[in-house]
Amino acid sequence: MRRYLASLAVLGITQAGVAAATSIDETSIPSVTILHADDGDEPAAFSRLLDGLLVDGKRTVVAGDARLLQRLRPSYAYVWPSTDTIVLDPASGLGIFGFNARDDASRANVISLWPWEPDTLSADASARTRREAPPAVTRQVKFDVLATSPSGVCQGFAREMARGMFGDATPTTEQRAAFRTEVRRWCQHGHLSVHLAERAEFDIESFASSEHARLTLASEWALIRSEDIASGTRYFFWNKTLGDGAGTGFTLGRDNEGRADGAGGIDGIMDVAIHSGWGSVMPGDDTYTWPVNSTFPLLGNVQAFRCDGPDSSLPSDCPVGPVVLKLYPTDSVDGSVNRASGESFSFGGEAAVGAALSQNAGSMSVSFALAVVKTTATVSHADMTLTSVRSNADRVYSRSTWWRPDVPAMIEWIRARDHSGSLAKATPLAATVNPRYEILWELPAEGNAGRVLPYHVFYEMGINTCTRGCVCRLQGKPRVGWVDHVLVRIPAD
Repeated sequence: MRRYLASLAVLGITQAGVAAATSIDETSIPSVTILHADDGDEPAAFSRLLDGLLVDGKRTVVAGDARLLQRLRPSYAYVWPSTDTIVLDPASGLGIFGFNARDDASRANVISLWPWEPDTLSADASARTRREAPPAVTRQVKFDVLATSPSGVCQGFAREMARGMFGDATPTTEQRAAFRTEVRRWCQHGHLSVHLAERAEFDIESFASSEHARLTLASEWALIRSEDIASGTRYFFWNKTLGDGAGTGFTLGRDNEGRADGAGGIDGIMDVAIHSGWGSVMPGDDTYTWPVNSTFPLLGNVQAFRCDGPDSSLPSDCPVGPVVLKLYPTDSVDGSVNRASGESFSFGGEAAVGAALSQNAGSMSVSFALAVVKTTATVSHADMTLTSVRSNADRVYSRSTWWRPDVPAMIEWIRARDHSGSLAKATPLAATVNPRYEILWELPAEGNAGRVLPYHVFYEMGINTCTRGCVCRLQGKPRVGWVDHVLVRIPAD
């Protein structure tokens, strides 16, 4: 059931400044609070309401028109999805996830199955020694977090900070609220995309469409803060696809696998690419009609990101001083690419808890001063048969990675075995390509603080027909794409 916000005495929120049309649902789904936004909502009041729920550790969902939710975006949420449903998980830093619901019933079904994280500072202190944490303390903290996903680094960070500050003691309600507020300043995470066997969103200009192309892919992001006396405040923005093995990635479907045509040629072999970068896209901001201008077997930089255009015409939404710290996969050498098991972040510095500089008696403050260093994780090798992986390194604001068929080697493989039919046993580009993609950026706060920076990821698939002479058809060749887009706010404080 729903009830109006005017009666939310349990949250300590008065009617003043809160739109009476906004409603809250605390009963439909156990332990989840659902806010139904309304056009009459005032952003500052809505932000205060949301903040009260999150610092109390309440699992919260915001529902409403996507454009309305954009207007109501709170300043402490650094990445905000463009969807009609936003899931906020305060368990570890702040998890921010978005999806579009067909109706209230489908939204409720998704939320009821949501994989919420265990709360780092659960009010249930049964697992802790029942003694209160000191009212004021300053501690030196130092620990490493090895994470296989962006959300994993925020989970590890929150867990280690809680252990370092409170040990086996039970923090007070005020300490928990102050801790959650501070942790979300340092680590936020969420989904960048969830594609489930989706048809192509657009055709790439001058090429044909494809009814068979599908994309099954999920990826996450994390924004991690670092303060260093020498280099100043910096932010790490980490984007990584999730999942290993078969069943994810680009695919043509089982009935449309690439095959040898029996006359020495090949048909239906994919080449795919992922392009990620900052700022608006070309032309204008229409992400569904941009010309990619990259064709197999040629390899050239895409004309997609306006920030990589002439310096004299850089748009105002380009970040200052972006640096790529990691791009995976690396370029392949003799069919092999380096593979890292995860990312390691080293945290070190000071954490303090004490009385806040506030007129409210009994209020608490938690503050961190941490320097974060990214270190190299364990590296192994992964084989990609009859496939070449190449990336560009001559762009400042974007990167492109291509998975391309080694057509001469493929034709030799066919000839040596006198093979005809499906090539799925020879190369992943004949059936399903799992892209296993990640990129880690570093952004200085100086020059970027207080700004909202667009970030786009484009997924591109071409379908090739090649003859014995390794000549691949371009005229009428299908080439299609998908796009993900988020707005990243670099905090001003």
